[in-house]
Amino acid sequence: MNSQNKKREFILSYLETQLNQVNLKTIRQLIEFGKNNDYSAPEILHELLKMDQKHEAILTVTLDVDFVDGVNLFNNHADRWLTPKGSKFLQALKVQESKSIHADLGQRTQHSSDTAYDATSRN
Repeated sequence: MNSQNKKREFILSYLETQLNQVNLKTIRQLIEFGKNNDYSAPEILHELLKMDQKHEAILTVTLDVDFVDGVNLFNNHADRWLTPKGSKFLQALKVQESKSIHADLGQRTQHSSDTAYDATSRN
């Protein structure tokens, strides 16, 4: 999974849990959690803007991002963040991530047969 899709999965997974919290406070919390995952505020805001109702229609809201004056949020009285299209997109990202994890595990188990767990080496 590429880094943009990982970032989008992070954003959408968080927003999906914030029912009836469609407001700027949630975006501020998302940015704070994003910092723990090495995502900057501009990165998160840029992705939110691309996914908003006016652009990709993954989110129910429309954002107006001005990196000088801040963010305006137009939520149209939404009670959730993700549109049906957004929910499907998030599920597709989760499936992609799951396949990526399983592929990584498969590669590791192929090489694990050479590992000695009893502190002796195999030659």
